Amino acid sequence: MEISLKFHRAIACLWFLLNENSKSMTQETIVTQSKQPWGNRWLTWILAMLVGVGVVLRFSHLETKVYWGDEVFTSFRIAGYTLAEVNRELLDERPRTVAELQATYQQPHEQRSMNDTIRSLAEDDPQHPPFFYIFARIWEQILGSELGTKRAFAALCSLLLIPASAGIAVELFGSQLAGWIAAAMVSLSPFHLLYAQEMREYGLWAAMIALTGWLLLRALRTGGVWAWVGWSLSLTLLLYTHLFSVLIAGGYCLVAAYWLRRSSQSVSADQSTLTRSPSAANQSAITEQVAPAKAPPAPLSRQWQFFGISTLSAGVLFLPWIIATLQNLSTISRTNGFTAQAVPLSTLLYNWWLNLARPFADWEPTGQILSNPIAAQGIVLGIAILVAISFWNLAYRQPLLSRLLLWAMMGSQGLALVILDLSQGGFRSAIIRYLAPCYLGLQLTITGYLSTLLLPNTIPDHPAQQAHHSSKFLFIKQNIGQNIDQNIHYIHRRLIAYGLLAILLIAGGSSCAMILPANTWWNKQGSYAIPPLAQVIERYESPWIVAYDTMPRMFSLSYHLNSRVVMQFIHAQSPVNVPPNSEVLNDR
Repeated sequence: MEISLKFHRAIACLWFLLNENSKSMTQETIVTQSKQPWGNRWLTWILAMLVGVGVVLRFSHLETKVYWGDEVFTSFRIAGYTLAEVNRELLDERPRTVAELQATYQQPHEQRSMNDTIRSLAEDDPQHPPFFYIFARIWEQILGSELGTKRAFAALCSLLLIPASAGIAVELFGSQLAGWIAAAMVSLSPFHLLYAQEMREYGLWAAMIALTGWLLLRALRTGGVWAWVGWSLSLTLLLYTHLFSVLIAGGYCLVAAYWLRRSSQSVSADQSTLTRSPSAANQSAITEQVAPAKAPPAPLSRQWQFFGISTLSAGVLFLPWIIATLQNLSTISRTNGFTAQAVPLSTLLYNWWLNLARPFADWEPTGQILSNPIAAQGIVLGIAILVAISFWNLAYRQPLLSRLLLWAMMGSQGLALVILDLSQGGFRSAIIRYLAPCYLGLQLTITGYLSTLLLPNTIPDHPAQQAHHSSKFLFIKQNIGQNIDQNIHYIHRRLIAYGLLAILLIAGGSSCAMILPANTWWNKQGSYAIPPLAQVIERYESPWIVAYDTMPRMFSLSYHLNSRVVMQFIHAQSPVNVPPNSEVLNDR
């Protein structure tokens, strides 16, 4: 034991000497900037390579996965059709080839314009604003509507999450290393991979949540007019990405208003202190001489104006869609009524429990994390413990503004759905894509904890070192006892952080490797039978598929069939006239 302690002290002493050689000489750097140890530089390079791997994964196997019902509805909107219009046209009982169905109802064409895309969303899906769909239509008009091409647009949108999460992590935790950790974590997250490879707006939504939070923090820090313009533009696009963004935007605005009010009170208190105590003013002047000059931020009164104008501008720009939503509230209730179906509380709690692990580990296509239930519960328990520790770190070791913004990101929308489910029944909060901001916030919270472990404490150097840089080793000898224990503790913290980060990234990367070759996963509900059914149909020379009012599923099936296969949509019990030598497959 004594030999081990001496060894640790020797390693810590060597670590201390190496770090002393890399210290900056400016007081501002000593006081405000966390030092980047040599080992963390290698970690940064490793994380950068893992980010590159995550980028490649998003564009792999795009065409092999089932194009399930919700993606079919996305293509209905891009083509400019409501479901009622599709039903009315297809239930004429006229047989159509798969190629004809695809070209008319799943691809943009000249008979339907961009206005039809926006109209179909407003009438049929007002909970899905048109930002994603407008650019998806433009994408397909330029590059085509092949399955891989469709999903490549969603994957491209999801790439924005990587720099956005890195940017917001740097603003939250004041460390570039935190930015790299966040970028690697979302790059290799199975949750983000699943929705990056799905022709829906949820990958873009997560990216816009992170980007808007990043720009808000930057605007509050710098106070510049262009920073607030960026926040206003990002907030507008966030609102036009998903209707739930209204709750996120409300949380962000409350944080900004509270912070500006608190800053105003702090400035007023400082001014009154300076008025009563001239020595404080002299001390402030001395401090300003030590630190390099910076461009002062805009006065708080101006920042209030910038915040108010930028937020109001975003609200005014979103007003047309608010009106469209209010006019079609009954449509939202009808199309999302299934989420209000009562479920036992135990079912709700079990889904919350499993969803806690899915952003980090997901090896089982049916949604059970692992096929072994005991091992799966152990994994979820371990992640839950890490989340709890990370929340403690957020509450007691991170700046107030960081805490407020992450709580707003996770709670403003997630807590609302939880309360709604518990009070009125339903399982909205168990649908993981609805809680994308909550799970993104969890990843950022864990990022903050890991970066705290990896970075040394920011402690001003002893005055003797500033006065005697030439006698550095004399200073070290006098202070070595104080610093060795700190360095031993720091080494232990770094080893823990390396282990946790390695486990998270390996779990995420291996989960992504399992997801990529699979043709379906738990997020594509009701699609497990599509691939084997398509294989059966393809065995026949001239199959004639007759469907009874199951259009989304049949369109999903059509993506896996030969373009010459014939489909016929009929009313129940209607007679079917089939050409000779054709074999009929009934979907009942």
